[in-house]
Amino acid sequence: MLSGQSAKEQLEKSNWLVKTVNKLQALGDIASILGRQVSRPLLERSFYRKMQSRKVFAHRESYETIIAKTEEKLAKTRQEYKNAYVSYLASPTTESLSAYFNSHNAYIQQLHATNGMMEEFGNATLPSLLQVR
Repeated sequence: MLSGQSAKEQLEKSNWLVKTVNKLQALGDIASILGRQVSRPLLERSFYRKMQSRKVFAHRESYETIIAKTEEKLAKTRQEYKNAYVSYLASPTTESLSAYFNSHNAYIQQLHATNGMMEEFGNATLPSLLQVR
């Protein structure tokens, strides 16, 4: 007998220890199962979201490049439109009026194209990229 403990007390402590260890092992198994059941679906969803995010950023980068080029063309056609107007005011001839109208039409066409691209991306392309599957 250790330290004045009776055999009965030692047996009770030993039983309690065995029960506690068994409970801890059962809780550990439950935690492991729950971890697998929760972590796997979360990993799968986060993987999909990560891929979706990369896809959106790649499309956005491409879109921004295209829009930058389109806006450059728009600025160029606007400047040509202004120059044609100034030219027409300086010497109002049939040729300068024709150049003015042509540059006006080119500017309006480019403006319409730029706005259409922005609208298409915002209303159709981006929502389809963000669609949950």
